[in-house]
Amino acid sequence: MTGIFRSNNPLNASILFVYGLLLKLPWLLRGHVITLNNQDGFLYSELIKFLDPAFKVFPVLEIAIVYLLLFTQAMTLNYYANSRRMMARPNYLVAMAYLLATSFFKEWNELSAALIVTSVMIWIWGRLTSLRNDSRVKSTLFNVGFAIGICSFLYLPSLSLVILVLLAVAISRPPKVAEWLLVLLGVFTLWYLLFSYLFLSNKLYRFDLPGFAFKVPEIKWDTILYFGIGLLVFMTLTGAFFVQSESSKQVIQVRKRWTIFLLSIVLLVLMPLLDENDGLRNWIVSVPAISMFIGAAFFYINSRWIRFILHWGMVTFVLYCQYV
Repeated sequence: MTGIFRSNNPLNASILFVYGLLLKLPWLLRGHVITLNNQDGFLYSELIKFLDPAFKVFPVLEIAIVYLLLFTQAMTLNYYANSRRMMARPNYLVAMAYLLATSFFKEWNELSAALIVTSVMIWIWGRLTSLRNDSRVKSTLFNVGFAIGICSFLYLPSLSLVILVLLAVAISRPPKVAEWLLVLLGVFTLWYLLFSYLFLSNKLYRFDLPGFAFKVPEIKWDTILYFGIGLLVFMTLTGAFFVQSESSKQVIQVRKRWTIFLLSIVLLVLMPLLDENDGLRNWIVSVPAISMFIGAAFFYINSRWIRFILHWGMVTFVLYCQYV
């Protein structure tokens, strides 16, 4: 299977669609009750209230929305990996890795604010990894800040993405305070517009803004969870090792892009600790960056048998979780 996705055949997109659906269908068909948590933004709450009647009449609608989000995220991430020359030649391994990694746990196949934020975050990565050659960098940075503001309306801890963006700008371009301020301006413009509307419509007193709370989520740790997280960490470290080994063959901009994704893993793993919710659901925000390195691992491992064992070992774990 990894041999198929190592090529850049356009038919691989169709194969990936079926591949991901087969992996995720047991999770998707189990269904779940959508709950609104403390750190879910008001925009996500309103979206769920709007869609909930349709979900009750057509449960398949939620399944379709979740899989469409996951598949488009995989394909968009893969597009950026290829167009930014993250590896020696174009392939579909990053998309495969994302669909496979998100199948590890049921919570990553449920509709949530973090899942929607992940789509916006991948778009932000696309902008950050092309800043060097961007002729309209000021407009881009403002739009990135504006996108973070939208994310915060869905999931408040995503405001911490500002740190990631500022670090990415510092890595990609010579430091300019004016450019960093544009990011902050984009974020606060949206909040300014929100509070202006609430004030003018006399609704400010009804607006409840959740705060941040550093908390380690309560998770039921067992052998399966340890093994699954350990497998993801092992594959990520393997990919990072090969990326580092190949760094001498990469142009400096590609090395900087890999550094941005490495920083993303560190910061996005910490992001869910800023809310009060339990479980693994919100850690899906870190999976795209992790999938970049897993895709690199499958690309740079030359032994077909090792790739075969690693891939089908991960698939076997997914099936075991779903059925056993």
